[in-house]
Amino acid sequence: MDFSGDDYFQAALQRMTDAQRMFESHHVSDSLVMYCAGLAAECMLRAFVSLHYREFDARHDFGRLLVKSRMRQFLEGQMESHPAQTAKIQMRMTRLHAAVNQIVAVWSNNIRFAADPLLRRHFNRRKMYRGVRGDLLRELSRRLLSAALEVVNQGVVLWSFARKSNGR
Repeated sequence: MDFSGDDYFQAALQRMTDAQRMFESHHVSDSLVMYCAGLAAECMLRAFVSLHYREFDARHDFGRLLVKSRMRQFLEGQMESHPAQTAKIQMRMTRLHAAVNQIVAVWSNNIRFAADPLLRRHFNRRKMYRGVRGDLLRELSRRLLSAALEVVNQGVVLWSFARKSNGR
């Protein structure tokens, strides 16, 4: 199946909505919420990557996807276009990088194969329980959902600007 940037963009929005609804419902495992939230962020980054590369293989590597997406360059372009907004746009860049770092810390593509007990053991071995009160998976799914929402929301704001910049 071939995916266009618009296909990835729409999938990002749909997966983000799905992840939020699942999280709020409390009727779905936190591992599924995590997977869906990470997938939403990955789809958004892939939408931007597809504007520059016909084929690419980042293998779910968020750091590489962020670089290839050129979202930072689009934000820098906005600073040039709107110098009065520089401080605000720099904050957006900082939030985007922090969100991607949070996703990298928690998400992996193989979460889809893990039941909650396995995932809990995995995060305990990585000592990700530090600073967590209450249920570890619930808190990590909340953090991942928040980070993915940041990536998706920034993508929504930049999407039309990025498409115009690439003549689409």
